[in-house]
Amino acid sequence: MHGSYSSPTTSITWSSPSGTFGNATDTNSTFTPTITSTPSTLSGFTYVVGAGPSATQSFDVSARASVPVGVKAPSSYEISLTNGSGYTDTLTLNPVNDSTVALTTIYVRLKAGLVAATYVDSAIVSSNGATHKTVLLNGLVTAVVSTPTIAMPMPM
Repeated sequence: MHGSYSSPTTSITWSSPSGTFGNATDTNSTFTPTITSTPSTLSGFTYVVGAGPSATQSFDVSARASVPVGVKAPSSYEISLTNGSGYTDTLTLNPVNDSTVALTTIYVRLKAGLVAATYVDSAIVSSNGATHKTVLLNGLVTAVVSTPTIAMPMPM
């Protein structure tokens, strides 16, 4: 069985020696790469100096892209595909079927070892040809508060 289909934007041909429908090949399809990332802001990352990292939060990424999608954490944060392990500063999400990055959860936390300060920055999700997305991350590392000890003289 042999056949073909043509339109102004797509040309598909197929053949099958057995007479049943075989694989179709799209020889002229185009699409605009797109990235989706939700939510766009994560807040409340916090810990006291010496007690990091912060608790983990997450955001979801999906894409229509023919090349990998990169996720880059800012320097004060770290990201992983697994909650609780494998944290790094960069992740790569590979498309399947040459065009889709399935909905993927990205886990993020404020790194351990930071000084007391506010940490506001963005994770960046990008791929060639697509408009990049950002996820605003807002965290706080607080100083250790010590309670003064007052020595009282003992009565005699």
